[in-house]
Amino acid sequence: MAIVTANVRIAGRPLRRAFVEHTGPAGVGSLGWDLTDENGSFTFDAGFLADKVDIRVYCHNSVLRVLDGGFPIPTPVHQVIGGVANGDTKEIPQQRDFYRILATSLDVYDTVWRQFRPFNRDGRGDFPLGRKDTVLETFEKARRIELSYPDLSPAPRAWVEPAALNNGNFPLVHIKHRDSDGRLFGEGDSEVADHDPSLLPHELGHAFHFAVQTTTTRQSLEAQFAGFILTHLSDPTHQIDKKTVPAVAFIEVAGHFSERFFFFRKRVEPQLSGEDVRRAFFRDELRTQSLRNELIDPYFTVGTQTGTVVTPVLTGPDSEAAVYGAIYLDFARRVGLREAVGLVLDSNASTFAEFKQHVAGRGNESWRTAIGAVATTWGM
Repeated sequence: MAIVTANVRIAGRPLRRAFVEHTGPAGVGSLGWDLTDENGSFTFDAGFLADKVDIRVYCHNSVLRVLDGGFPIPTPVHQVIGGVANGDTKEIPQQRDFYRILATSLDVYDTVWRQFRPFNRDGRGDFPLGRKDTVLETFEKARRIELSYPDLSPAPRAWVEPAALNNGNFPLVHIKHRDSDGRLFGEGDSEVADHDPSLLPHELGHAFHFAVQTTTTRQSLEAQFAGFILTHLSDPTHQIDKKTVPAVAFIEVAGHFSERFFFFRKRVEPQLSGEDVRRAFFRDELRTQSLRNELIDPYFTVGTQTGTVVTPVLTGPDSEAAVYGAIYLDFARRVGLREAVGLVLDSNASTFAEFKQHVAGRGNESWRTAIGAVATTWGM
């Protein structure tokens, strides 16, 4: 009997918290399951007289499963790697873009969303939708977020289905090929010479937001959001300074928050964590706007603060800038960012009006006062 502990990497970095199966030769049969650790390591018993293992590395980690969207029906991705000996380090040999997307999904979850309820509660942690008793049961569970790449849907840009039929009415992220959208890996495309790698931090914000809503709300948003996209094929972008409709504005600001907070932590205040970075974020967004000098893509200031007075640039529940500023900056400075985001995820709301009603109904007078003041300031 030989115990084999080895590592899997993608682009030189550990492939963390990914599902790995110990298979028979050439990937035939199943001899065990493991989940890579923070170093990309897994361990299997090679069996009688063997000192190497064959493995199947799934493009599926504790956060989501990546599908190959280049087929009429998107197909799960995996790589078979043979002859892995104890102490080996193996790079993913093919379909590397899929595994880069997988690794980034974990980074976005850990950097932004994992600190907010319900994701920070016992039973979630590494797994935003929870886990089962065994690795295999967790791998097979229907409750999961999925991502399809490259997306072949009619939508000209990336988007997120709130309730996809193929994964138990949970979110499905649609990502266009890197050649047509340089925001995926921070490259140039047909529009500009260079981008920030902002696509996944933004779109996964929607996925995590949708994932904690009820099935009924996700299905309702599916109809509204898909309908909006199909009627705006010639102008599909959701720039923060554009007017839209209240439901789409409320949906979109989760993506704006996720993207901005991700880059704030990575590029502006990488040394801060916890309450310190959450407080620094909304203060900077209203007072300094450091991201303006850190991002390649255009940055829009949603509002400013002088003393205790906040002045919006745009107002109204149909303005993404106003809804973002009202909730993730102004409301956050009054009750704390962790509480503000937690209330968004708790609320099951699909508009700012529904969110305000949820906050007001929680029986906390300070929250009620705060959301009332915010609604007045931002024209809600």
